[in-house]
Amino acid sequence: MSAVRPGSQQTVIELARELPGFVLEHLPWPDSQPPRILIGDAREQLGALREAETEPFDLLVLDVFAGDDAPAHLRERSFYEEMAQVLAPDGALIVNVGDDPGLGFFREQAERMVQAQGSGGAPAFADVWCLSDASMLDGQRAGNLILLGSPSSMPRENLDALRAAGPHPAAVLDRMQLEDWLAGE
Repeated sequence: MSAVRPGSQQTVIELARELPGFVLEHLPWPDSQPPRILIGDAREQLGALREAETEPFDLLVLDVFAGDDAPAHLRERSFYEEMAQVLAPDGALIVNVGDDPGLGFFREQAERMVQAQGSGGAPAFADVWCLSDASMLDGQRAGNLILLGSPSSMPRENLDALRAAGPHPAAVLDRMQLEDWLAGE
C-alpha cells in the first residue's frame, strides 16, 4: 500500500508475536514509513484502534485461520459490524477465507458479512463481492476465496477488471450473485 499511497500509515495486527518480524525481515518495506505493529487478538485490537483513531481506515485486510480453527469471536456478524464502523465511507474490507471441501466456513463468513448491519438497520456493507478461482464455487475442493465489501457501492466496471486479472478462469460474484450462490440457486 505504501508504494501506491506513499506516507500512508500501515497497521498490522497479529496474534503470533514472531510473525511480523519474520515477514518484515524477508519482504521489502520502505524504511521511511514502517508499519505500526500491534500484537494481540484482532477483535480486541480493533476495538482499541476504534477508540484511539480519529481517521477511518481506507482498507482492512482480514486473514484469520481457516474453517473451524477460527475463534468463535472472529466468526460473528458483530465482528463484521465492528470492522465496518472503522472503515471510511468508500473504504474496503478484504477477507481471505481458507476452507475445506463443502465451503461451510466460507458460507458462514459470507453470510455474516452480507447480514452485517450498520446504523439504522441498513446493511453495513452496501456491496459484498466474492473473488475466486471459478472452480472453487462448486465446493468440491479446499482452497481460498476472497470476500470484498464496502460501506458504499463499488464501481460495477471493477467486476470485469477483477475477472480479467485472474486467476483464470476467475469468478467474481456481485452481492446479488453471492446471495443466490449462498441460497443454492
